[in-house]
Amino acid sequence: MAKSIPSIFYLLLLTSHLQAARILIVLPLPLWSHYMQFHPLWQSLAERGHNVTVYSELFRDRTSSPPFHDKLSGVLLTSHLQAARILIVLPLPLWSHYMQFHPLWQSLAERGHNVTVYSAFPPETPIPNFRHVDLTLPKIKDVFDSYDHFERKAIQASQSNFEQGIYTQNLLFNFGIFISQEVFANRAFQDLLHSNDTYDLVILESFFGQEALAVLGHKFQAPIIAETSYGTPHNCFLFMGNPNLYAYMPDYKFAFPARMDFLQRLQNTAMGLYAHVVGDWWYFPKVDEIMRTFTKPEDNLPYIKTMMNNISATFIYSHPILESERPQVSNLIHVGGMHLKNEKLPKDLEDIMSNAPEGVVYVSFGSIIQPAKMPAELKDTLVRVFSKMRQTVLWRWKGTPIANLPKNIVQKNWVPQQAVLDPSFEFCFSYKLAALKASRRFNDRQNSPLNTAIWWVEYVLRHHGAPHLRSAFDDLSWVEFLLLDVLAFVTVVLLTVLYVLLWIARAVKCRLYFAKKAKSE
Repeated sequence: MAKSIPSIFYLLLLTSHLQAARILIVLPLPLWSHYMQFHPLWQSLAERGHNVTVYSELFRDRTSSPPFHDKLSGVLLTSHLQAARILIVLPLPLWSHYMQFHPLWQSLAERGHNVTVYSAFPPETPIPNFRHVDLTLPKIKDVFDSYDHFERKAIQASQSNFEQGIYTQNLLFNFGIFISQEVFANRAFQDLLHSNDTYDLVILESFFGQEALAVLGHKFQAPIIAETSYGTPHNCFLFMGNPNLYAYMPDYKFAFPARMDFLQRLQNTAMGLYAHVVGDWWYFPKVDEIMRTFTKPEDNLPYIKTMMNNISATFIYSHPILESERPQVSNLIHVGGMHLKNEKLPKDLEDIMSNAPEGVVYVSFGSIIQPAKMPAELKDTLVRVFSKMRQTVLWRWKGTPIANLPKNIVQKNWVPQQAVLDPSFEFCFSYKLAALKASRRFNDRQNSPLNTAIWWVEYVLRHHGAPHLRSAFDDLSWVEFLLLDVLAFVTVVLLTVLYVLLWIARAVKCRLYFAKKAKSE
């Protein structure tokens, strides 16, 4: 196996080298205040080896410029952040949701913060400054274990996109109510809710049926950072003050492109309005009722949506290249790739992949879908298709292994996916060029996703919830956001002007008529 290259993203890995570029900068205005703000950038680009050409009157005679410095010295602040008490509550028994952000919890503890995590996944080894409290929810685990994705897919085959979207949205609403009931009834959570503990920050998976947990931010008078492990759900836009524009922002429940046709835009709009109306009139009142059932009246809790609107920032486990471009507020932060690390192939897998002359096809259904529940007909079809392939098929299979498999099919209960998909096995990728192109875009970022997340956690702590990042969108009614009041005013003004013009025209016409009549007499 080729020597591995350190990187934050091992599925699509590329070391990029950028040669000196020729950069033209044209700034014709003789305004020093405009020029001096960006002069450090031009200078830094030149120092990095780029050939920078600047057309500007000010560049030729900097000595006569006003006494400004390249650095903004008017407001200078040295910030010191002490160890914070951070509470993380992740009740869902979904390893794929938890493991993506675990490096962040561990790094925060290593930086001296006191991290308390309520979850179903205790750390394998003790971590300094890290306290884990078991939050196992058997009924929720049973629901996930019993859910048959293959049966659901068979039903979806006979449904339209819109029907599938409505079903998924209703499933999420009912699931959120079920989660709220189970979490609030849990003894460990009740002890936390009625404890005298203090925390400086609360981190939750707020936008996956866990809105009611925002009560913890109110309880501890601490800012909340939300996380999403599956891209950006549209209820996230609602509470982060980000416009949800149905014309070109497809709902994640649809597989629509950003440039939707009329029918797709119609379905996307209907889906968004359905989720908004049902959420406001049924779901959020129900969740709010559950929350108040398990809290004390003297807690004086605000309405659930009010608490959700106070979320300081949201970590999105994705990357802009994996989502449609859209306007985005500054406190929606992409951190996709945080959990990726350099994994070494076990000897048995290395031998299998190295001795596959035609390459390897890797098959995995993820950590949630259980292949053992696959219908026998589908299972037999896959085995038959795989057996006809020249490549070795590496099949991640959790459950009882399939008996009498063809020689080219290898089943494994666990596979280090990032190591298997390392680009050093070039023969594995028929889509290599596309993968390398995506890799360049994915890795071309200012900071690693982990360092980005750490910086934002400490930023929210330093600025006491960062309320200055809150979008004014949160304070607008639908009438104001859609400019209906402005349109109504403009319409009234135009109608008034039109009425006055018609009245004047009519008056002039009458005057001319009577003048003509008097003259003829």
